[in-house]
Amino acid sequence: MAPLEPYKAEFIQRLLDADVLKIGGSYELKSKRLSPYFVKLDRVDDGRGLHALGDAYADAILTAVSESSFEGVVGIPEKAHTFGPAIVLGLERRGVNKTYSSWRTVPKTYGDATSTGQRTKEQMQKEYVLGAPIPNGSRLVLVDDVMTAGDAKNKALEMLHSLADNVEIRALVIAADRQEIDEYGENAIAAFSCRNNIPVSSVITASDIFDYLMTDRHIPAADADGFMNYFRAWGTKELRQHHNLSNEPVIQGRSVVPACDIDSIERFEEILKATGDMDKIGGYKIGFDLGLRYGLPRVVELAKKHAPTKPIIYDHQKGGTDIADLAMARRFARMAKDAGVDAVIFFPQSGPVTQTAWTGEALQAGLEIIIGAHMTHKAYLAREGGYLRDEAPSEMYTRAAQQGITNFVVPGNNPEAVRTYYALLAGQGINPIFFAPGFIAQGGAISETGKAAGENFHAIVGRDLMNATDIRAKALELTSQL
Repeated sequence: MAPLEPYKAEFIQRLLDADVLKIGGSYELKSKRLSPYFVKLDRVDDGRGLHALGDAYADAILTAVSESSFEGVVGIPEKAHTFGPAIVLGLERRGVNKTYSSWRTVPKTYGDATSTGQRTKEQMQKEYVLGAPIPNGSRLVLVDDVMTAGDAKNKALEMLHSLADNVEIRALVIAADRQEIDEYGENAIAAFSCRNNIPVSSVITASDIFDYLMTDRHIPAADADGFMNYFRAWGTKELRQHHNLSNEPVIQGRSVVPACDIDSIERFEEILKATGDMDKIGGYKIGFDLGLRYGLPRVVELAKKHAPTKPIIYDHQKGGTDIADLAMARRFARMAKDAGVDAVIFFPQSGPVTQTAWTGEALQAGLEIIIGAHMTHKAYLAREGGYLRDEAPSEMYTRAAQQGITNFVVPGNNPEAVRTYYALLAGQGINPIFFAPGFIAQGGAISETGKAAGENFHAIVGRDLMNATDIRAKALELTSQL
């Protein structure tokens, strides 16, 4: 880990001393994510603190843009009402005199803003603008405290363009870049910058904060784990790479995974007793039959009793297809984690926002994720008479890979599709781990699909094993095909 630049270390320490940077616990953000840290710039409430804050922003602004390329600084309500004026004072101390503007969230209705009955931009400025007026054609630097998903910044741009014509934002400068993905799973700052053609700069980043805490403060292990889980769930690819965060294979190598979609816990125990000591039985997939009938914690406890080293995969058939509600996704993830499950299967067919939300919450809870997209039955894709666009599975797999997922469900009865998805995911720079159902009853052959699936391949087998008279003999027969 390279040493942190002195000015960044000093700035972070000032934020800590002023209780502006809060560490530990869970802080709900505007995005509804629960973060292990929070930057609350409106807690800077004395002259010394505002002086330091103004200097830090001023240096960041003059690094991002030239003095002659902008006329003013505009702050996003409401936090910027506090620190925005300090920023232009910081610029003035550097010999750069610029205006400061912001706007009200509730319009003024009296004095010079008394309604004229016309909704012109001039009237709107009288009702909303605080500080310097914003002329048409203004070249401005936009400032705010942090950036998570970018929603507040997009709304700010809409507001500015409603107040004046041809406003040009030369840069967005923030105190802290949280280095997070947005609700679509994309790098939030990169997406904002590309969409609006506005460069974004920050004084510090999430990595800076964590690196400083680890080297100079030695934060408790629980808090460090909280950061790592949060970065793993919501961090950009660059942030995850910086901290060597990756989603591990649920099972290494090649194996058969019994799909225990049965409603008898006694039969489940027979399966466990017969196969729990077999090296090529990689783990057990539990469906809603057992989980709902007997309670997931009881089922997992039984599995761990007879096969303590094998991972338990919960398949909610089909999990991750509900609305993009983080609280709902969080409850599901905590339920699975508390029950002792090691991994969950999601088929995020309801869209990218749901996929990002449910995947992120499960990762933050400490679960491994297996993403499925292409199912094994007839009339699934549009070209087969189904509802889903032919391209949809590839989009789901790609988005999952971008969020750091390495484990995937692919159709075991379609080796050609498996080859296609392997090439697609390898092209994303990962070594995919494939879990494949669709054998025996659905026509797939383990040996044939294995040729297409790469070195990490796990055949999910249900009825042929669940209904076997001699469970162990059947398991040996199936594993011999790997």
